[in-house]
Amino acid sequence: MSETRVWTARGIARQQATVKKLRREHVNFGTVLALARGQNSLSPNREEDMLCENAAREQARLKYQAADAFLATLRMAPAPRQFETGQVGQEVKIIYLDDCSRRKRGEYESFILGGQDEHDEESVLRTYSCNSSLGRAIVRREVGEEVLIRPEHGPSYKIMIDSFSAPSECDAPAVTSSARA
Repeated sequence: MSETRVWTARGIARQQATVKKLRREHVNFGTVLALARGQNSLSPNREEDMLCENAAREQARLKYQAADAFLATLRMAPAPRQFETGQVGQEVKIIYLDDCSRRKRGEYESFILGGQDEHDEESVLRTYSCNSSLGRAIVRREVGEEVLIRPEHGPSYKIMIDSFSAPSECDAPAVTSSARA
């Protein structure tokens, strides 16, 4: 059995959406091929078509199954009840005390402290894994602490933790009822 990962509700919702999309692609695969045949976009060599079709169908099935199996390992992190120390599920606001590749000295950044291997850099409010160099440095730290971040690649830099709070819901997707709690 796979290792259980604790993720935020927003991360689980993103993974559920991915699984749903991959399942739709897998189920609709036959329809897409039928349309391609109707438009004569498949080669006249039927045997070659069948080999390509079977390989592509199998690849779609494997992608869907892998994403679904990963979703099965996720458990929702409990909502933070206190905001004195850093923990998974909180919105974190930090101040950069050094110039670095991410920000300049004095700039602020807000993000969600995500669960193990959880990240999302595309949303309005990014999510960084508690396993990342930034996440590891913040977990169990207190507001006002200055922390040295040592990334795997690149120079070290200092931050100060400005605040911890409940995450804003500006772009958070909803978790469906099939989420594992």
